[in-house]
Formats: sequence, structure tokens, C-alpha cells
Amino acid sequence: MRPERLDVCACRSAGTSLGPITIDPFDPDPLEGRDVLVLDDIADEGATLRAVLEIVALGEPRSLKTAVLLDKRERRREPLALDYVGFRCDSGWVVGYGMDLDGAYRELDWIGVLADDRF
Repeated sequence: MRPERLDVCACRSAGTSLGPITIDPFDPDPLEGRDVLVLDDIADEGATLRAVLEIVALGEPRSLKTAVLLDKRERRREPLALDYVGFRCDSGWVVGYGMDLDGAYRELDWIGVLADDRF
């Protein structure tokens, strides 16, 4: 079955201290009565994904589910129920496939975890 619609949006927050979340572009009207799947690379502390889910829920979808590539449950500060998880990764800084550390490692075609106590 093919999806009826696929939208890509960018989420932005004001740094790591989590300022207000914005989703650009976002129009909640077309979500009413639809099944929505929110995709994310990493579910970490949970605040950003939780805020995104609250914003998307304003569009009154029929169902709202989440799918993340990596779940860092050990770092979770906000309650967050994830519907689909690729892998669990509790420590280290994850890089590759677009995930980076200060712009480095983003281009890797594999996912790695940097072994450094700072992360």
C-alpha cells in the first residue's frame, strides 16, 4: 500500500536548552482524520519529539505514531512512548548517515558511536 501523502518538515529549537519548537513548513489542517507517522533519527531526552507530537496532534489526526532509528532511553527526561524503534543505543555520540559531531562524520554511509566519556 502506498502512502497517500509524504511531507518532510524541519524541526527547530533554540539550542540544547530547548527553546520554543517550530516546525517548518507545517499546516495542521490536512492532518484531520489521517494516519500520521512522525519519523526521527534519535529519541534522546525526549523533549523535542514530545513537543513535535503535541504540535502535530493539534491537527487532529486519526492516529499518531512514532518511528525512530535510534532510542537512547537511558537519557530520557520526558515520558515518551515510541511505536517503532530501529536500534537501542544508550551511550556515546552517534555519527553517520547525516548525524554528526560539530559537522564531522555526517558523510559516513554507516552508523557509529564515538567512544568518549564526554558523551
